[in-house]
Amino acid sequence: MNLHKTLKKLIDEPEELVPWRDGVQIPWDDPEFSKRMLEIHLDQSTNAASRSIDVIEQHTNWLLEQCLLRLGKNENLRILDVSCGPGLYLFPLAEKGHDCVGFDFAPAPIEWAKAEAAKRNLDCAFHKMDLTKLTAEDLKTLGEFDVITFWFGEIHTFEPETTKTFLKQLSSLLKPNGLFILEYQHYDLYPKEDLQEWQPCDESVLYDKPHLWLRQYRWDDELQAEIAVHWVIDSETGESKRYAQSSRAYQDQELVDLLFEAGLSGAVLTPPITGVDEQYEFSMVVTQK
Repeated sequence: MNLHKTLKKLIDEPEELVPWRDGVQIPWDDPEFSKRMLEIHLDQSTNAASRSIDVIEQHTNWLLEQCLLRLGKNENLRILDVSCGPGLYLFPLAEKGHDCVGFDFAPAPIEWAKAEAAKRNLDCAFHKMDLTKLTAEDLKTLGEFDVITFWFGEIHTFEPETTKTFLKQLSSLLKPNGLFILEYQHYDLYPKEDLQEWQPCDESVLYDKPHLWLRQYRWDDELQAEIAVHWVIDSETGESKRYAQSSRAYQDQELVDLLFEAGLSGAVLTPPITGVDEQYEFSMVVTQK
């Protein structure tokens, strides 16, 4: 019966999926889901979440070079990491004497980051906050920064109007001339085609039991966005779960204009910092308030 229901759901899927209409974002904030994601963040064999420690070290060293170049200093900085996960980018910066703050809406990584910072006696503060629902009180809690970082191309997962809103909020947290550093997925990296694939799994970030993982991707040329729908079908019960993730692609000039509208100018676009992982490391843009 469960398999029959699952097949009915699959058959009833829209023939042409539309980004955000047919799915917005995978529930990274779900407590159990975030626990599975934390394991990937901490897994040193993959760069699929927080990257490996050696890659993070190269990224943070590059960041401090940018601070010296654009701010004329790279010491005693106050740094905010947006969607920080378990805080792995902030720990090496705190070890070098910087005042570090991070926020994320996934509970397990944030709780791990708090415990790890306390264990290592690092000057880091971590908050559970939703980037799309930042309040005036949230902004007051966060305070003012020399540098804001937003790694891993997460900016693409939001609708443009939502992105415009939170970029202005983040820009308001920067000191005059402060740096906003963004990692983004270059427009040419989007496949811009419709794909379907399936894979049997013992477990995955989506499900912790044996399952069949069905994936469907669709590119919407008008919206300049893609949607990825993931079906997880339990191999024993036939029960299913559906997840979806939409992503907006930006041409370089579009991205520069978006940042400029938020009060961030002087954009310099660069290739990936290390180039060690074509799938999970993206281009960078450095802007200044």
